[in-house]
Amino acid sequence: MIPPTFNREHLTDLKHAAAEILQQEHLYEASDYGDGLIVYQYHETIQQFNALCRELDFYPDFDWLAETVLADRLIQHPEEIDALGLDNLRKVMCIHYKNEAFYPGHLAYLIDEGHFQKLLNYLSGFN
Repeated sequence: MIPPTFNREHLTDLKHAAAEILQQEHLYEASDYGDGLIVYQYHETIQQFNALCRELDFYPDFDWLAETVLADRLIQHPEEIDALGLDNLRKVMCIHYKNEAFYPGHLAYLIDEGHFQKLLNYLSGFN
């Protein structure tokens, strides 16, 4: 199946999925198996959100490694999230999910800091 080109009409579905995440009390569990092996299991709403983002082509095609500075800056300066814009939000969300694949626990850190929730709240504000 060829994914659709993401457009603002898809926002309703993503906003609903973001709201589902934000309603959850515990967004992940970490199991420590010793010797530095920690396995993170994210709430199904987070997994469903990521799957929906991929299905709707929310994650843009870009050089995500070159753009990690944007995501890193927002972690240090979360007040800048409100000025992101939809295109940069798409990049930042993509970067964070890719970082989780390479650095397990990245999303858990963002959740613990409230950063992931801030991004979802920002997404929820788009019309």
